[in-house]
Amino acid sequence: MKPSKFQKKQIVAVGLAAATVAGIYGYNHFAVENAVKPTKIVVAAKDIPAHTEIKEDMLVERTLPGDAIPPNALRVSKKDVVGKWTSDGQPITENSYLFKNKVVKKEELPDSAILNLKDGEVAFPLLVDLETSSGNSIIPNTYVDLYFK
Repeated sequence: MKPSKFQKKQIVAVGLAAATVAGIYGYNHFAVENAVKPTKIVVAAKDIPAHTEIKEDMLVERTLPGDAIPPNALRVSKKDVVGKWTSDGQPITENSYLFKNKVVKKEELPDSAILNLKDGEVAFPLLVDLETSSGNSIIPNTYVDLYFK
């Protein structure tokens, strides 16, 4: 049995209505997606104490609206942060952003020389000024001989 002229018009109308609904949904989805600008960032999965090496289990990646992220927050992946350290006196609380001034390389820490000591090496702090430093020639990473009486 052939569909009647009325049934053909119904099928066309339902098809056009479905296409219109799909078009409106697609347009809204992509318009919202572009307006929100989803950005993947790294946040702390748990509290990270100050002066601590950052491990992978301390971090989680989240997708947030780009406008909701502060300008000084790190917009990097987990692998870019793992192995770096938190600054002295700068702990990172759970679910907070990682800020540029709170995450540093090991070499940028004030006591990085002590962290790089090998087995059998000992750090020996000395008070040094212009006179006792042989004309200001003792600078960080300088090896000196110590003689004890």
